[in-house]
Amino acid sequence: MHISLSFRLLPADPIISILYWNYRGIGNNSSKRVLSDLCCSHRHSLVCISEPLVAFDSISARFWSSLGLHLVGMNDRGGLIPSIWVFACDSISDPQIVLCDKQHLIVSISIGSMMYWYTFVYASTSASVCHVLWHSLREMAGSFSSSWLVVGDFNAVFGAHECLGSRSPAKGSCKDFKSMNEDCNLIGVRSQGARFTWVRGRSSHTRVERRLDKTLVSEGYTTCWRDILCVALPRQFSDHYQLWIRLAESHVSTSRPFRFQSMWVDYPDFMNLVRKSEMVTSRHRNSSFFHSSIKCRQCRSVLSSLLIDGVILVDQTVIKDHIVRFSVDLFSSDSNLIDQNLSIVDDIVPSLVSQEENSLLMAIPSPDVIHDAVFAMDALSAPGLDGFSNRFFQRCWEIVGRDVILEVQDFFHSGVVTPGLNSNFIFLSPKMRDSITIDQFRPIMLGNFLFKVSSKILADRGNVGLSLCNNLVSSGIGMLRIVLLSSDCVNVLHEKCYRGNVAMKIDICEALKYS
Repeated sequence: MHISLSFRLLPADPIISILYWNYRGIGNNSSKRVLSDLCCSHRHSLVCISEPLVAFDSISARFWSSLGLHLVGMNDRGGLIPSIWVFACDSISDPQIVLCDKQHLIVSISIGSMMYWYTFVYASTSASVCHVLWHSLREMAGSFSSSWLVVGDFNAVFGAHECLGSRSPAKGSCKDFKSMNEDCNLIGVRSQGARFTWVRGRSSHTRVERRLDKTLVSEGYTTCWRDILCVALPRQFSDHYQLWIRLAESHVSTSRPFRFQSMWVDYPDFMNLVRKSEMVTSRHRNSSFFHSSIKCRQCRSVLSSLLIDGVILVDQTVIKDHIVRFSVDLFSSDSNLIDQNLSIVDDIVPSLVSQEENSLLMAIPSPDVIHDAVFAMDALSAPGLDGFSNRFFQRCWEIVGRDVILEVQDFFHSGVVTPGLNSNFIFLSPKMRDSITIDQFRPIMLGNFLFKVSSKILADRGNVGLSLCNNLVSSGIGMLRIVLLSSDCVNVLHEKCYRGNVAMKIDICEALKYS
């Protein structure tokens, strides 16, 4: 198999990296050690500590200097100890405090000609006091509509889906929080890692988990940054998880892979346009009609972060190399395990396919068989690297049909799968919510159309192998008995016997569904 993998790489270092941590008692040595490790592993541009419960002067200035951080400001709680501390790294020049309140602090940063605003929140547990915060955010939303990020402990959730435990969230609080987000045109950034960011209680009866810590951005924020990543880091010494936000600068690509749109076939002059196109008149497999290698380079699949060997990495080169190694190991075989002397197979595996059936499997398909296979396929299935879906070939069969027939017949005649024919997109579909390791993604092949046609014909012919099963059923052995017999064989597969045991499960038709 020929594996083609292409990635759109992000810069190794983000433009902005933000750490938010709600931790009571930041002054003890254990918490300072954790904070130091976090700052060393990721060079944060901004760091926010909420609910420290200690005076800022109780921590030596030398400690913050060793982390490369300087204090930007603290919120104003009157005579009470500030509950929000915001720091900036030395590379951030002249950060400005825009607004300082009891429950939030707004900082502005200038990068080039652009101005960005960051709001750090530590909301009250009282719903009535939170109304004051929601009102303040509504007033400020108009000024920060294009480049505004809000992060913090909101002490509120959008609904029951952000809660786990015996206690349900108050409907009024959820409604008010949703209303504030809608009025401010804020969008929640889906975080990776832990599903809930706050935990209380140890037993199953008293344990409560909620997503209280969130990152929200304005609608125009995604145009300013190419990639917005939020990760809930492992919880340490606190009932809150740390939030790490990573922002990468926006670079709009002007080159995108070609995709055939199904609505084009409804254009009255569509067939004439296809006839005039040079792309479909050439019959050579390496023509622009099969320009798979070019489209492969334009693939825009991006994984912003990945957990590798217990460490969350964002270096795109490291992520790319890890995925390539994983895919090669998954889709290739070890040549050392292949015995060149295959006569042993004849001694162990009985021949259940007759000569007539074998001839049928290897026969070159007729034009009618290829035509039927093409029109039996889903017209709206995902296109391959060349960008053309099955509907294009079905609609334009009178123009491209002869070329398709020649290509498919050439494969059955030579038995060789050319790299252009077997070059595919490999789409990584998450198996679960917040997938973060490579084995939590399911590789799905978006195959070339001609490869799908050949696979379809082989799968249909593979049904010939069911003749043995049909003979057993027709001879009086019921299907249930066959299933039970197969189950018994698998159960004793581990037991030693003469010449050993082997079992094979082959389901070509099922594999074709995901191609």
